Amino acid sequence: MSVANNFYPGASFTGHEYVDGLIWGTSWNLGTSVGGPSGTITYSFADSSVSGFVDFFDHEKQAFRDALAVIEQYIPINFVEVNFLAPQGTPYYENISWGLVPSEDIGGALGFHQVPGDTPPYEQDFGISTLFGLFAYDTPLFSPSALAKGGEGFATILHEIMHGLGLAHPHDEGGSSTIFDGVTQEFDDYGIDGQNQAVYTIMSYNSGYPEVVPLPSFNFGGVASPMALDIAALQAIYGTTSNKAGHSVYSLKGTNAPGTYWEAIWDTGGTDAITAAGLGKSVRISLKAADLEGKDAGGTPSHASGVSGGYTIANGVIIENAFGGNASDFLYGNEVANLMVGNGGHDFIASGAGNDTIKGSTGNDILVGGQGSDTINGGKGHDNFVVKDNDGNDTITGGTGIDTLAFNGSSAATVNLSVTTAQNTGYGSDTISLVENAIGTDQDDQFTGNDQANTLVGNDGNDSLDGQLGADLLRGGFGKDTINGGNGHDTLKGGNGADIVDGGIGNDTIFGGKGTDSITGGAGVDTMTGGEKADTFVFNDITDSGDTEALADQITDFTQGEDKIDLSAIDASTVLAGDESFVFNGETPIGTADEGEIYFVKQDNAGTENDQTLIYVDIDNDSDAEMVIKLTGLHDLTANDFIL
Repeated sequence: MSVANNFYPGASFTGHEYVDGLIWGTSWNLGTSVGGPSGTITYSFADSSVSGFVDFFDHEKQAFRDALAVIEQYIPINFVEVNFLAPQGTPYYENISWGLVPSEDIGGALGFHQVPGDTPPYEQDFGISTLFGLFAYDTPLFSPSALAKGGEGFATILHEIMHGLGLAHPHDEGGSSTIFDGVTQEFDDYGIDGQNQAVYTIMSYNSGYPEVVPLPSFNFGGVASPMALDIAALQAIYGTTSNKAGHSVYSLKGTNAPGTYWEAIWDTGGTDAITAAGLGKSVRISLKAADLEGKDAGGTPSHASGVSGGYTIANGVIIENAFGGNASDFLYGNEVANLMVGNGGHDFIASGAGNDTIKGSTGNDILVGGQGSDTINGGKGHDNFVVKDNDGNDTITGGTGIDTLAFNGSSAATVNLSVTTAQNTGYGSDTISLVENAIGTDQDDQFTGNDQANTLVGNDGNDSLDGQLGADLLRGGFGKDTINGGNGHDTLKGGNGADIVDGGIGNDTIFGGKGTDSITGGAGVDTMTGGEKADTFVFNDITDSGDTEALADQITDFTQGEDKIDLSAIDASTVLAGDESFVFNGETPIGTADEGEIYFVKQDNAGTENDQTLIYVDIDNDSDAEMVIKLTGLHDLTANDFIL
């Protein structure tokens, strides 16, 4: 049992469940000269001079030294090597000694370590105050390759030394520690928030990151440092230290091979980056530091797909930049100004709260702005820019390719894609250029296209879509939408509401959808489909449809008794004064009367699908029609089918 005293004082708890679950409750008093100078912990390697121990090989000692050098990056402790059982001032010897024993001597375990406050095993017999850690030399985990960083032997050394500094397991109640929430067994039980994995705490028995990337080998793919929760616990006990004041670059490994391992970043200075430059595998890079609570308590691992090795970021650390590789990557920012570059592949990049710079580079990327005022450039490829609530005043450049602006928030969006200066989009004062498409929200959005072939999608809400120039695709979605194709050969789709759809100039294809729609083809050879419910097909000018069958607009699904053809905006006679209405002649051909006339002809062609009804419209006193309208199918039209 460990007991707090002057040499081994109690440790303070933090209030964070996953940190306190690792704090045993006792520690080393670094302010005393017990076993060495103040601020140091002395250690030795036991040898065969004491019965039961075998001598260390040099490479085994070096593995311990390497592990201590890693720990010194995180806390203000100086580990000093001394000779075994060498007095460091009466009656004290070295603080810790490590010995190699057969596995059976420690119950078949890989290692065992006393914690601060435990009774030194040789104190009663020899007056030696040294705590001991024992390691099984007769297992594969103590082979030279397993003792390298990334090997399970190296991870075991770190794990046991953590016990020697006062850390506990997440799966039991050692000392005053508590069990991680939801953990009921030592192995294969990650807990409610998944934190009982070595990628979050080296004190876990679940090696590496088994929930996502199973450990590929005992020789690589393991943990090679205290991880984010361990660092938080150590620093709660012993305080913090500065580390890496310069500009550091942390490179992800692309293969499961020796030298691949997990590491928690403790970097207190410089402008730093995590990079996958040159890798051909998809990577995930998260710049978010461990927040010590919930599912992100131990951080978010950055790694290449299928590779057991990468980085987490310790609480309080800021890594500024992220660079993807040549595959389709996932990059996530944090609260400061980040530079995130996707490089090759079809990447997903999401910024955080800072004023970020996002570059998609090549590929069809999804780029998500955060709460700051971001500068986002899609680069090459067909990119999607996602704009959310409270995104700030962004500068968005589509680059080459066909790019899309997608709004995902609770406010209505207003965008004119032909305006390249700052405009109020409802999501900030945003500057948008070289973007072809826009996708709306559940609110009443207003989208205006440019001279390119635009796709404008309103989604829910009573939207206003104006394609302007170019061959556009406009989709209203749910709601009562107003859709104008503008100039160009457009495709317009109303959706579920009572929509007002106008093709404008050009040969347009129009679908009304499920609502009671008003559909205007406009100038050009148009194809109009009303869809469900009673629709009105509007012709505002005699030139809205051609004067021959070949140039005529076509209505594909006219339903008598429901749909109407509205000619009321056209002056039916160029001969008579005033605004005249048409006379319906039925199937009687146009004559030479001064009144405007309409009549229809049914064409029962070979094959039902080729049947059509032609409507001829005359506005002068000759016998030639000035406008022809085609209806798919055979219809015995009456005056009630028209608004004359």
